[in-house]
Amino acid sequence: MRLLAEGRGGIGRLLKRVLQLAAGTTASQQDIETWVESLQRLLPSSYRQPAVYILLADVIITILQLKEEADLTKSAETVARLDQRVPGWRDRFSLPLEDKDAQGLVAQLLCDAVELRVEKQNIPFPLMRFLEQGEDGWQLYSSFSLPETIDRQILARFFNAEANDFPRRMDLSLQVGDQSRIVNLRHIAGHDAYRIERISCEWSGSEAAEAHMLCLAAPNGRTWFAQVVHGEEMDIEMPWIFSVDGEFRLLKQGSGKIAETEALLALPEEWRIESLNDSRVERAGDLLLNSRKIVRFQGAIQVHGDQGSFRFQTGRADATEIAYVWRGRQLWQHFISPAKAFLGKPKLHIIDQTGFQKSASGKPAFLTPNSHGAGFPFGPVVARYPASGELLFRSRMVLLPDQATIDVTAHGPRSGTITLKHWGANTARLLTSGVLLDVVKVFHTLELSFGVAPDQHTPEQVDIEVFWPRTTTPVRVRLPFPAQGVRAFDMAGRELPEGTKISMQQLLGARITIHTPRYNAHMEMVFRSSADGANRSFTLHLGTDSLQQVVRLQNYLEDIQHLLSMDDDLDTTVRVDIIVDGAEIFHLKVARYTGHLKRDADKVLLNDNTVQTLDHETLAALRIQAINLLQQDDSVIDLRQQMSEGVACGCWEVDPGNREPGPWLLYPAPDSPLMIRPLLWPIEGDMDASTPLARAMEHADYNQRQKALLETVQQLATDFQDPMWQDVEQLAGQVGHLSLTALDLWRCFAQSPIGMAALAFRLGSLPRDFLRRFAQELPFAWEIVPYSIWEQVMATLRTQCLTTFGDHLGRKVLLTHINTVSERLSDDHPALQYILGLARGFVDPEAQQNRVGLQFVVGPEAKSRLFEGNASPLQHLLRNHTQDQWPQADIDLLSMARRHPLYSEYLCPDSFGFHDLVINLPILLAVQCANGTSGEWLGDPSRIGLLRTCHAFDPDWFDEAYNLIIARCLANGLMAQTASE
Repeated sequence: MRLLAEGRGGIGRLLKRVLQLAAGTTASQQDIETWVESLQRLLPSSYRQPAVYILLADVIITILQLKEEADLTKSAETVARLDQRVPGWRDRFSLPLEDKDAQGLVAQLLCDAVELRVEKQNIPFPLMRFLEQGEDGWQLYSSFSLPETIDRQILARFFNAEANDFPRRMDLSLQVGDQSRIVNLRHIAGHDAYRIERISCEWSGSEAAEAHMLCLAAPNGRTWFAQVVHGEEMDIEMPWIFSVDGEFRLLKQGSGKIAETEALLALPEEWRIESLNDSRVERAGDLLLNSRKIVRFQGAIQVHGDQGSFRFQTGRADATEIAYVWRGRQLWQHFISPAKAFLGKPKLHIIDQTGFQKSASGKPAFLTPNSHGAGFPFGPVVARYPASGELLFRSRMVLLPDQATIDVTAHGPRSGTITLKHWGANTARLLTSGVLLDVVKVFHTLELSFGVAPDQHTPEQVDIEVFWPRTTTPVRVRLPFPAQGVRAFDMAGRELPEGTKISMQQLLGARITIHTPRYNAHMEMVFRSSADGANRSFTLHLGTDSLQQVVRLQNYLEDIQHLLSMDDDLDTTVRVDIIVDGAEIFHLKVARYTGHLKRDADKVLLNDNTVQTLDHETLAALRIQAINLLQQDDSVIDLRQQMSEGVACGCWEVDPGNREPGPWLLYPAPDSPLMIRPLLWPIEGDMDASTPLARAMEHADYNQRQKALLETVQQLATDFQDPMWQDVEQLAGQVGHLSLTALDLWRCFAQSPIGMAALAFRLGSLPRDFLRRFAQELPFAWEIVPYSIWEQVMATLRTQCLTTFGDHLGRKVLLTHINTVSERLSDDHPALQYILGLARGFVDPEAQQNRVGLQFVVGPEAKSRLFEGNASPLQHLLRNHTQDQWPQADIDLLSMARRHPLYSEYLCPDSFGFHDLVINLPILLAVQCANGTSGEWLGDPSRIGLLRTCHAFDPDWFDEAYNLIIARCLANGLMAQTASE
C-alpha cells in the first residue's frame, strides 16, 4: 500500500471523512467510491484516478466489515482483538500491509471506526465550514451533513410546511450562489419518513463563504425554502475563528469567548493583533481567500482593523457554540446580492447546540451602507447585533415595505413589463446584454419595460441592479424575462422551439417555463405515447412567490420511460403537451435517441436530419464504439470518424473485413454529447461461441435468439456462481449506458421473474441504478414477481455466500446483503415490504418473528382494515379522488377475477363501478403473487402499463392494498414456504 504510506496525511483525512459518512448507514461500495472521488482534492495529483478510488473504497469497506466481524466496541487494543478474533485479517485488504506507515494508518482507521458514534442531529441539515491546509496554504470548505433518513414531521417543521403537502418523492436542492446540488428524497414504505440520497456535498474557496440555502421541490412545481443554520454569508470585513481540534471548523465570526485552549484566527493581512495578559500568538500560514493571514493564538487578544476592534479569549468554560438566524417574511427567490431579503424587519433568533431556539436579547440595528445623510428605511442594509458595543453578528440583507410585490405583464414573445410595486426604489440598471430596458418611476414603484434587440434571442432571465435613495450600494436581482406564453430551454440555456424532439439524455436540465396572465389559471402537462396513445396527466401548481411556472422534465423521467417502454419500436416518442385553461399551447417530443446510424458499404453514417441540426463541435465530439458481443473480453474499439477538410462529417469506418466474425454492436460512447440509436452489424464467418450466452447471441433469427437467451437467463438464475455472470456484468459495464431496449439480453431478463429477482439479490458488481432502470425502461414491474421466486432466489444466494465466504462469515454476509437489498427494493417499491419480509424469513431467524405477526395479527384483520369504516384506506382512496378521472381499461380482467373461486374471495366485496379497476388491481396481483401465477402479466406489455397507471393514480392505496392482501394470503395458508433448507 505505497499510496497509503506516501500520502498518509491527506489520504488519512479522506478515509476518516468517508468513514464518518458511512457510519451507521447501509452505504454500498458504489456509494463509498463516489464519496472517495468527491474528496479527491485530498489525494496527491498522481493518485486522482478511478483505480485508486476503488482501492481506497475497498479499505473503508474492509475496515467496516472487520469492525462488525470482531465485534469491536473499544478502540483500546483494537489490533490485538482483531488478531484474536479474525486471524489473518491483514490479508483481507486488496494490497499487503508491509509498510509501517500504512500499517499505522490502517490501525488508526480501525480505532476511528470503533470510536465513531452515530449521533442524533438536533438540527436538520447542519452546515459545517472548516479549513484544510495544503501545499499552497489554507483553504476554506463548507460541507452539508445529510442524514440517511428524516421524519416527515421534522422535515415539515424545518421548511415551515404542511406535512400532508409532501409527495412520495421530492428533490432537495442545496444552493450556494449560482451553484446547486440536488439529492433525492423517497418516502420509506411503512414509515412516516423519507430516505435521503447520500452524496458528499462540499464547496471550497469563495463558494464556501457564500450564503447557503435549501429548497425542497415537488414534481408538480411546489417549492419550500429554508435557511441553513450556520449558512450565513461570511463577512469579509470581520475576523473568523476556527477550532484546532483536527477538523479546523468555523466557530464564529466577530468577537467572543472560545472554550478551547487554542484557536485559529483568519483576518485581513493589514489588521493589527494586540496580545493581552501573556497570550501567545504565532503565524500559521495564509488563507487562499481574500488575502487573509492565519494565526494560532492562546489566551486573550484584541485585533484592530477598518471595521473596529474585536476581542477574543480562549479557555473559557462559559463559552457556547450558537448560531444566529433571521425569522420573518423572507423572499426566497430573485435576490442575488445580497441573497437575503425580507418584507419588513425580521427578528433575530439564537439556536444553541441542542437545537433550542430563542429570540436574541436586545434588538439589532439596521444600517444603510454608504449612506448620505440619515439613511433610508428600505433597500440594502447591514444588520448588526447588538445595536451598539462589541460586535457579535452582522448580516447583509434587503428590506422591502410590507406591501411590496413584483408584477409581471407580458406584451408578446419579445417584450413585457416587470413592476417593482411599492419597493421604494429610485432606479434600476440592466446587466444582461442584448436586452433593452426603459425605467419609469411612479411614486414608490418602478416600471421596468423590457425588449429584445432585433438580432438577439429572447433570454430566459435578466439581471438588473436596483438603487435606493441615499445609498450608492445596489441590489442585484435576477428576474424572468417577461415574455408571453410557454418556452423551453436545455441544460445550457439554449431555447428549444415548439415541436423540438429531444432524447432521454437531454432531459437532464431541460425545463419548460410557463407565464400566464392570470395567477389562478389551470395548468396541466400531458404525456402521450406515439405508439398506443397511452397518456398521463399532471396538474401544475405555481410555486410560492414565483413569477412563472417552471417544469423540470427530469422530475418526470420515470413517467416518460414507462410510456416509451410499452413499445418495442426504438423510434417511439412521447409528446409533452402544456395545457392552460383547456387549450394546448406548447409541445415537445421526447425519444430514446436523437438520431440513428445506417450502414453504407464498410462505413456507418449518422442520419442526415441529425447531422444538419448539429454544430461542428458537437459532431466532432460524437464518439462511436464497437464491440463483438461474442468476445467481450476484447477491448472496446473506438471507430475513426472521417474528416472533410478538417471538419467531422458524421461517418465512421467499420472495416468489417478485418474484424472477427460475430454480432458487432455499434453505439455512442458513454461521454458522447448525443444518444444515437445503436446498430447491430453481423459479420459472417466461423464464430467461437464457447458459452450458452454466446451461442444464444449467435442466432441470427430473432425468435431463436430470444428462446436461447431466456433459457440462459433461467440457468443463470439458479446458479449465482456460473462464470457467465461475469459476462453479464461486463456487458453492463460496457453498454449499460445505452437504453436497455438496445440489447436482447436485458429484454429477456425483464421477461423472466426469476431472472430479475436474481439480478437484484446476487452478490455481484452491477450498479444499483442499473437495476432500477429495468422497471422504468422495459415492460416489467417488481410487483409481479411471485413469492416462491423471491424465496428460491434467497436460497440460491445463501449457497453463493456460504460457498464463497465459508459458513460463519458467509451467514453474516448473507444477512447483511439480503437486508440491504430488501430495504432498497422496498424503498423504491413499497408494495414489496411484506412479501420480501416473508421471503427473508427463510434465511433470517429475526424475520421469522415478523412472519408470525403478519400471519396471526395483521392477516386476519386485513379485510376489515382495508375496506371497513370511514377511516379505511378504501374510503381515503374514494374521497381523495372525487374530482379526478379514474383509469379505465377494455380488458376483461376484473370479470375473470370475479368468476374465479380463489381471486373473488379477496376482491373488494362491494362494487363501485368505474372505480373498481383501481380498487381491485393491486388485490388481484397480490393474490397471484402469493399463489405463483403472476408471471402471466409479463406476456402482455399493456398489462404492465395498466398496472403502472393504477399505481401512479394512488400509490398509497396500491401499496397498502398489496401488502395487506399478502398478509391475508399468508393467514389463509396460501404462502407456505416452498424452498428447503
